[in-house]
Amino acid sequence: SSQAIQEMGVRASDEVLKQEILANPQFQGEDGAFDHDRYQLLVESAGYTVEQYQAARKADMSSQQFFTALADSNFTLDYELKQHQVLEGQTRDVAYVVIPKQRFMENIDYSSAEAQQEVQEYYTANQNRFRVPEKVAVEYVLVSKADYMDVEVNDDEVMAYYQDNIAAFEGTERRRVAHILVNIDSDADATDVQAAEAKINEAKAAITAGESFEAVVTKYSEDTLSADLGGDLDWIERDMMDAAFEEAAFALENVGNVSNVVRSEFGFHLIKLLDSESAEAKPLSAVRDEIVADLKRDIAEDNYLEAKDLLAERAFEYADSLAEASAAVSKDISKTALFDKQMGIGLSEELRTEMPFINAAFSDEVLIDELNSELIELSDDRAVVVRKLEHQEEGIRPLEEVTLMIQQALTNEKASDKTSETAAKAVQQLNEGFTLDMVVSGLDTVLADLQWSQQSALTRAGTEVDSTIRDHVFTMNIDSAIQSISLPSGDMAIVKLNAINRPMENSELASTHTDKFLQFHQQSELSGYLKYLDANASITRKLSNAELVQ
Repeated sequence: SSQAIQEMGVRASDEVLKQEILANPQFQGEDGAFDHDRYQLLVESAGYTVEQYQAARKADMSSQQFFTALADSNFTLDYELKQHQVLEGQTRDVAYVVIPKQRFMENIDYSSAEAQQEVQEYYTANQNRFRVPEKVAVEYVLVSKADYMDVEVNDDEVMAYYQDNIAAFEGTERRRVAHILVNIDSDADATDVQAAEAKINEAKAAITAGESFEAVVTKYSEDTLSADLGGDLDWIERDMMDAAFEEAAFALENVGNVSNVVRSEFGFHLIKLLDSESAEAKPLSAVRDEIVADLKRDIAEDNYLEAKDLLAERAFEYADSLAEASAAVSKDISKTALFDKQMGIGLSEELRTEMPFINAAFSDEVLIDELNSELIELSDDRAVVVRKLEHQEEGIRPLEEVTLMIQQALTNEKASDKTSETAAKAVQQLNEGFTLDMVVSGLDTVLADLQWSQQSALTRAGTEVDSTIRDHVFTMNIDSAIQSISLPSGDMAIVKLNAINRPMENSELASTHTDKFLQFHQQSELSGYLKYLDANASITRKLSNAELVQ
């Protein structure tokens, strides 16, 4: 959408961008004024250069301008609004009765021979429901890098590390610079470039003639944000700016020096060095804790690698037991419960997602040859060797284990069927003119207490009744017959629409409806436009130089 908006010529001005940045509370100091240092720090911490951030914000603001204009151009017709108000404000009077499925789930007996045969038939017809996957239980020895982090480091080791790695503790070379910018648009032609170059050369001549850099900034610079600060861009480090700009800035040796004309992707610059900091090494006292942590990590890594090698070696040499491997690395032998291969159910939470562990446990080497596994690398710098304890083949659970489960399934089916049949019979009789009392008298005695529940002035968002009943009521018209519907609980509801009530005239509500309906139209318009762009997009993928050179 950004490209399409740009092609339509919708752009946010530099002045609008400037005011937006200056007014942003995130870029203001404690006194409420714009803080350039804070601005640059926040922008850079988000992964942008100042120029990239400003370009991105201008693109966002342009998009927002377009979408606001698109929304503001929308309108609704009076008859649409009135129709919407009538439908939205309409209420309904309804009577309903719920037939609970639970009533039919009670007192179902499975002691008879016929019922037991039914259970057997269900078991035979649904064998896959009772299939048990192949499972295995294993014992294992695990080593972890974290186990070797508790080591001591002496002062001599710290000093030696500091001296060997002194370059790693050097500070960052920085330059504080100001600049004068004459913009060059990406689509500028040769004439535009010549005009921009002439303007920057005028600025250079003015500085050479003795005019102050700050005065020349005010007169010539097109970077409106830094111009108010004398062109000050604050501190920059390497790899933050355009390559040509950065090379020129770091080539300036003395504070006050001004560069020759530099061309970047944004235009022509003159750069002035305001201050500089060299890359000096931090003292040992400032980095001691960091060095100790690095040394401990290195020692732990060495000890961990040694333990892994020893574990693998002993597990291979003594392939019929983990005892020797366990003793060699001073780690206990742990055990798992039976677990399956697909889901790892039965394993501890820390191992359930470790597929290398699971795959090794089900390997031929472990299951069939009954040997110790090879060393298995796990996540979080852990390694393990496993050995089979117990193996359970895939099969079908015996009937006696699943009888209760089958009885529950059959009970649920029977109750659902009985509930639906009862609701259908009741609806038929009610539509034939029977009263509810007359209908209930002919039903199962477990439903003897059924009676109509009345709800007047039910709204489309009303919570007085079950949402399924409410939503169904608003699909009925005044001439609809009494109907039954299934509820998420498995219960059945019988619904009778008694009246449809039109809303009262209310100017305050009408205004609210107008705003909501207009918002709906605006969202529909925007959604339609985005779908149009998506349907007509032509996407071309360009390879970077890095991708071309393989």
